[in-house]
Amino acid sequence: MGDHRRVKTCTAAETSTDDLHALLLGDLAALRVTGFAAEGLCRAVASVFDETAFGESAFGEYDASRYVIPAQRFGPTLNEHRVGGALSEDYWLARADAAAACERLPCLRELREFVPRRFAELFGRPVRPAKTAEGRMLHWGILRAIDQGTLPHWDDVRLEYPANLLSTTVTGQLAFNLFLTDAGEGGRTLVWDRRWAATDERHRRGFGYADDLLDDDEPAVVEPALGTAVLFNSRNYHRVEPCPPGTRRLSLSFFIAFTTAGSTVIWS
Repeated sequence: MGDHRRVKTCTAAETSTDDLHALLLGDLAALRVTGFAAEGLCRAVASVFDETAFGESAFGEYDASRYVIPAQRFGPTLNEHRVGGALSEDYWLARADAAAACERLPCLRELREFVPRRFAELFGRPVRPAKTAEGRMLHWGILRAIDQGTLPHWDDVRLEYPANLLSTTVTGQLAFNLFLTDAGEGGRTLVWDRRWAATDERHRRGFGYADDLLDDDEPAVVEPALGTAVLFNSRNYHRVEPCPPGTRRLSLSFFIAFTTAGSTVIWS
């Protein structure tokens, strides 16, 4: 498993499309891109992360019935609004509220304009928001405060939703996290060279899985840092370690998907 546990750390100037292919193929566990975004812009967005700035409808705690460990977020995610394999109408209301909040906050609007442009510059692949089969644009770029860590979990739109959810067919999916704060000595991301199997369900705990599911496997370990972006294959099991008391692990997070049409789409 040596090569599968490998974590590549590089500066923004050293990235390439080959790195994305290595993540998709399993040749690279995670890619850590230092200097992806200016620290000043990251701090500006972090300073407005509260209900007063975003509004109650767009900001709040994750659903405690699905997420065992408390965490806060701004913006809707597909997983929170999944009802019987489809999206609830509440998703679109939350998406509209989040879009309005983004327009009200210049620093957040600047970050959301910057990140897709920066990604295209570094990796040579323009990205656009994903759409449903009906042509409705999905939200991308949630702000997520995971100070207490997470349970192990995986993310794969192909397994979690019907094949006709999106307007195009996904062939591979990566997770993207841009860190907007310095989490101190904690908040590391662990990525395992293991994907979901039906027998794993006996270990399920809400949205995640019990830690003992992965006791026999060694993960790759990725350190967060202000202004640094981390990418990994979201189909692999992964989790976040808790931060030290009084510190915050805030990131701009979304998924990057590669499609049969040759496009690259993003959503949260």
